Amino acid sequence: MNVPAELAVAGSDNIDLSAYLEVPPTTAAQPTYDMGRSFAALLCLPANAVVAPEDRIAPPHPELIVRPAARRAAAKRRQAPA
Repeated sequence: MNVPAELAVAGSDNIDLSAYLEVPPTTAAQPTYDMGRSFAALLCLPANAVVAPEDRIAPPHPELIVRPAARRAAAKRRQAPA
């Protein structure tokens, strides 16, 4: 099997090392700082605190980072004869 020509690999945390791999995977960068800040704010509330719906933690919105190897592989798949 030929990666990335036949198999696409994707990560879910955008670790620094992934950008330097021979075939850097497409990844989803998680907003870890913002997530941690929100969770810390909730932990600082009293245990019996009532949190209004608008003040609750929103789900994280990861950023999709498509690396060049994935783009090249997708282009090759589109050009390949069926």
